[in-house]
Amino acid sequence: MQNKKLVVYESNALVQSYNKLSLSCMRLIFLCLGTIDQRTPIDPNEFYSVDLKVFASTFNIASKTAYHELRKIHIKLLQEVITIPAYLIGRADLSDHETKIDTHVIQACRFNAKKRTVELQWSNAIIPLISNIKRDFTKHSLRDLSTLNSIHSFKIYRIISQYRKIPSISFTVEKFRLLLGLEDKYPIFSDLKKHVLMVAVKEIEQNTNYKIKVLYEKKDRKVHTLKFQIKEVEGM
Repeated sequence: MQNKKLVVYESNALVQSYNKLSLSCMRLIFLCLGTIDQRTPIDPNEFYSVDLKVFASTFNIASKTAYHELRKIHIKLLQEVITIPAYLIGRADLSDHETKIDTHVIQACRFNAKKRTVELQWSNAIIPLISNIKRDFTKHSLRDLSTLNSIHSFKIYRIISQYRKIPSISFTVEKFRLLLGLEDKYPIFSDLKKHVLMVAVKEIEQNTNYKIKVLYEKKDRKVHTLKFQIKEVEGM
C-alpha cells in the first residue's frame, strides 16, 4: 500500500505530550497527516479528509470495522484533551516543568457517510506542531506505525523514534506513565513491565527496524528509572 511508505512528522513537543487517546484515534491522526504536505502551513479553516478504504487497508482491518470505528472516533477526538509541557513550545522557562497547556487535537470534524470519509479541522494550538516545522521534530514511518496493534506500542515507538540517534534515553517510571497515559493504571511496577512495557517492546522489535534493551535502575529498592538503549537495524 502506498500510504505505508509515507513519512509523518510531528514536533518533539507533541511526542512528549500527555494524552489518553485510543489507538484508533492515533491511527486517524497519523494517517491524516500522512496525506497532507506537512512542509507547508496547514490552513486552520480547511478540513482534511481520510478515506475509509484507505484507513482499512493501511491498518489491515475490515472495511465494516473501519466504518464503525471512524463513526465513533472522530467524536472522541473532539472530546479528548492532550497536555503539553509549556517549556517545550516556548511558553515557559526551560526550568519550569510544572506549567502545562491543555488543548484539543482538532477543533471540528465531520463524517460523510455517502463518501465514506472523515474530515478533520486541526486546532490552532496543534497546527504549529504538525506543519511547517523547521526544527525539533521527529519523523515516523507510517508503514511501521500501521503494524502496531497496541496503543502502548504506538506511543513508545514515537518516543523511540525521537531518540533513535542517541545510544540511550532514560525516564523515571512516573514520567513514563505520564507519556503513556497510565497514571492511574498498573500501580505495581511488575504489572506495568509485564503487560505494557515488554509487550510493546516485543511488538516494536518484531515489526520495525528498532532493537530495544530496557535497563532498570532502582532507588530505595524500587525501580525508579527506565533506561532505553536503542539500535536501528537497516534492511529489516
